[in-house]
Amino acid sequence: MSALMLACIFDMKKVKGTDKGFNLYARAFRYQFSTSNDQKERLMLHVMLTLDLSQAEPERNDFYKHLLELGWEKFSDVDTVWRREFPGRPTDDTTACGTAGDIGEELTAAAERFRPKQISYVAQIGNHPAYARVVRNETNRYAVYEA
Repeated sequence: MSALMLACIFDMKKVKGTDKGFNLYARAFRYQFSTSNDQKERLMLHVMLTLDLSQAEPERNDFYKHLLELGWEKFSDVDTVWRREFPGRPTDDTTACGTAGDIGEELTAAAERFRPKQISYVAQIGNHPAYARVVRNETNRYAVYEA
């Protein structure tokens, strides 16, 4: 198990009799550190995200516009790969975990708005191992689950 996974706290939910589903609670992990403004300006956390929308064709363009509004930038020559910079965020495990939670929250909110069957995604945060998740509606609301 990676250090990133160990740094995260998961709220385990029963999904059809198993412990496979979970929601990341990142609010407790919002990055907090005491550095000067000059040091914060030099910090930058880079994230790459690839995602697949299931049964979302009528809303796909609006979904992509929504991601752009959130600060994601789509790679032009690749269908579903996005990148985003988080200025001022350090690259430590706790901050990466919080950023993973932020991504899950953003995609869950987008799923509630655009109502795809599910969003499957893989994210690479900084220099940490990539991870795969899925956002789907299991209990009358969308949530993030382990892929």
